[in-house]
Amino acid sequence: MKNIIITLLAAIALLTSCEVNFPTVSPDEFELMLSEPEVQLIDARRDDEVALGYIAGSMHIDVLQPGFKKKAISVLDRNRKVLVHCQSGKRGAKAAEILKRAGFDVYNLEGGFNAWTEAGKPYLVPEKETFPAD
Repeated sequence: MKNIIITLLAAIALLTSCEVNFPTVSPDEFELMLSEPEVQLIDARRDDEVALGYIAGSMHIDVLQPGFKKKAISVLDRNRKVLVHCQSGKRGAKAAEILKRAGFDVYNLEGGFNAWTEAGKPYLVPEKETFPAD
């Protein structure tokens, strides 16, 4: 019994030590990092969220869609810094963890796009298609 408990405790310690750490940065820090040459920006939000506004230069790869990791790895350069964001910071953290495990130098925007816009940072709104009235 004692050996089983020791084995379980060792397994728990091993599993919890696999935590992936990546920096979470403020909107001001994120904006400063965006001005660096060669930085890569991933918008990990859903299509409907991106349709309301996005940060210039971002690549949209929804972290909730199957194949996020495969698609991100196919378009990103491991030798360049990756910045990620979502709407509030949680999915951005998930994307950052996936990318960190894949060997990228990754940073997550604290508070996501909500914090970005609340801080008065610049963003673009996609043009809507307009059709002539009947």
